This record gives sequence, C-alpha cells and structure tokens, in this order.
Amino acid sequence: MNLNGKRHRLAADRDEAFVVWHRLAAGPGGTESDTGREPAAPEPVPSPGAAITVNSLVARYLAAQAVWAGHHARCSAASLLGLLCRGFGERCVPDVTADDFTSLARRRGWAASTAMTAKRRWAAMCNWAIEQRLIDANPLRGLRLKSPRRSRPLVLPTPGQVATLLARATPAMRDLLEALIDTGCRPSEVFRVTAADLDGDRWRLPTGKNGKPRTVYLTERVRRRCEQLAAAHPTGPLYRMADGHEWPLDAPNAQGLFRRLRLRCGLPLGITLYSFRHLFCTDALSRGVPDSVVAELAGNTPAVLQAHYAHLRDRGDGLRAALKRLRGAE
Repeated sequence: MNLNGKRHRLAADRDEAFVVWHRLAAGPGGTESDTGREPAAPEPVPSPGAAITVNSLVARYLAAQAVWAGHHARCSAASLLGLLCRGFGERCVPDVTADDFTSLARRRGWAASTAMTAKRRWAAMCNWAIEQRLIDANPLRGLRLKSPRRSRPLVLPTPGQVATLLARATPAMRDLLEALIDTGCRPSEVFRVTAADLDGDRWRLPTGKNGKPRTVYLTERVRRRCEQLAAAHPTGPLYRMADGHEWPLDAPNAQGLFRRLRLRCGLPLGITLYSFRHLFCTDALSRGVPDSVVAELAGNTPAVLQAHYAHLRDRGDGLRAALKRLRGAE
C-alpha cells in the first residue's frame, strides 16, 4: 500500500493486514511489536487551533475508527477521505474552504450523491476532531449537507426499452423487474416479500411505508413466479440475488446491477428501479383509472400520487385520447 508517498507491505492474512494498516495509519504512535523494536513515543496532541494537516487528521481519525467502527465503515471512510488527502492533504485543516471542496468534487467528476457522501464524511471527521480538541471548529461550516432532490430527471422507459431490459436481464434481475413493472411497488417492498405474505393473487404486507398493512394485487405472471419462489424459499424473502442471498433493503446491489444492465442496453441514465413505479402510476392514470384507485394500488394518497407520480405530461397520446372522449369524438 501507499501511505504518504511511501510503499508498505501488508500481511497476507486479511485481518492481520488491517491491523498493520491501522498501525501505519496511526503514525509514530503505532506499536511495532512485530519488528522487535520498542514502540515509539506517542506523537504529542496539538493544542486546539494549532496547525494540523489534512493527512495527519485523516490518519488519526482512521486509527481511532479501528477501535469503534466496523469493517465496511472503515473501508468507506478510508476510500473517501483518501481522495481528500490526495486533493489537499498537505494543507492545514483550518485553511481548507468550502470552495476547495467544491472544486475538488468538480475536478474528480463526482456525482451529486458521491459529493454529498464525502461532505458528510468530512463533517463527521471534523466533529470528532473537535471533541478530541484537535481543531477549534469545522472549517467547512455552512456547507450544504442535505441530500439533493435528484441529480438527474427521472425518465419513464418506453415499452420497447422495457422489453430490452427484460430480454437482457439475468433471471434474478428479470424477476425483480417484472414484480416492479406489474405491481408498481417500491423496490424495498419487493425485497421484503416472503412466502407468508403470499395469499393467492395478492401480497398481504404487514406494514407499508405509512406503517399500515398493505395489499398488493398481482398479475398472473407475478403470481406464478411467486409460487415457484415460495416453493424454493419457504422462509425468508422470495426475491433474491443470483447467488441466493437476500437483496439488501437499501438496494445498493440491485441499483449497481441495474445500472450495468442499463448501460449494456444503451438506455438513458434517468431510468432507475424507481422509474417502474412512476411508470405504473402514470400508465394507469393515462388509461382513465381514477386517481383514488391508483393511489390505493400504489400504497399512497391521491395528493402524493398527483404531486410525485403522475407524469401525464409525458403521455401525449393519452392526453389526446382523453380530449377526444371529452369532445365526444370517435
């Protein structure tokens, strides 16, 4: 590994390699019992407000995380903070401004979600540094840390694009897409469905997004597939990844797999797993289904449906047909 411009060899065993990595990240204060030498004297802690570089602060923070953070949290922090070290690691922390951070995000070509995650990671590290009396205040105070509404406009797939996705998807992803297309459910709802929730041609979900029980009505192809999945998985979620493991509820794996499928099909970036829920609601409304019925099928209220899911502006044919019915034309 490279640390502060120097190459270091880690152990072959994964757990031991993490121990060595954190020892190196801790700097001169880390133990060196594996080399037979006495541990070096701990580096003096700077007084609040003293000049501490980004590299030094990141190393201290990651070393502290080795005690109280899990493996995935440490890897995530090391990845994002490592980018900050390469961007302005030798600069003093109080000298880093919000403009510097924004410039780095633009230079690295980060998506809005990645930039927001990095900002939050920086804020968490600075808050820890304030508690440890390493710095006086967060130098990026005032930086916007709320999630962006959406980095790009959501796109409703056309029937041809839906057929392309289903044709090129893996069996596990095809099952997921068919459930989303035919039911209009949220991805997280599909991930939670179990054999116990299957009741004939419907799912009886114990709780929906609003905390109330929710009934989801199934098409014939989804019902048949659910019966097959229930026989294979009598306990636990029905819909699973190709390796048989459950889809995580926050869907990072599903989103990544769908993103790669979308790229292989050459489809617009705005098509996401959530696009099929919007497509379900918009198609139902454009075909004249009352908004109260569509809202019940989607597990929402009519007000939320009209505010967020009714993309009728993109359905010109449906609007023209409605106008003909209004005027009594054939």
